[in-house]
Amino acid sequence: MGNIVYPEPKQLICGILLSQDISKEKFLSLLQKELGVIEDISIEKNFDIFSDYYKNELGKDLKRFFISFKDLFDPKDLAELKIKTNDIENRLFDSPETGCRKVNLDPGYLDLARLVVASTKDASYRVYLKSGIYAQPMLRYMYGSFKPFEWTYTDYIDEDFISFFDMVRIKYKQRSDKN
Repeated sequence: MGNIVYPEPKQLICGILLSQDISKEKFLSLLQKELGVIEDISIEKNFDIFSDYYKNELGKDLKRFFISFKDLFDPKDLAELKIKTNDIENRLFDSPETGCRKVNLDPGYLDLARLVVASTKDASYRVYLKSGIYAQPMLRYMYGSFKPFEWTYTDYIDEDFISFFDMVRIKYKQRSDKN
């Protein structure tokens, strides 16, 4: 029988797809009020270079970027976090009848070994948490950097975003080493 070991707090991150109809500064201010102090923001890229998956729902010329937060995160709360970010998305609908969102949020966390995001969709590589929410390992840390799985979305594989995740991991490791 193994001993139960509870996980250390993780580095809270969030992937953001933002419609051109919404101000990035105003949105980040709202997100900071809802989720906590934002520590780092990645470079911003056009999502169109990765996929047109959200074109009908969010429109074209979407901006993709990632953020990390100052406070660490208890991974047991990932399902609740996804529910909260879904609520934020719903509040920013053009109209609930048309289903046109202005933002897509992919909350998750990273630690020294992996980057995990929450999803409302099931798949063979996702693990059910609760309340209709699944956890998806998106990247794994090996050989000095984050590396993809075969199911990892192309935007998460982008070298600028990988560099961002690696930088956030370094800061997370420095915090962990102090404790």
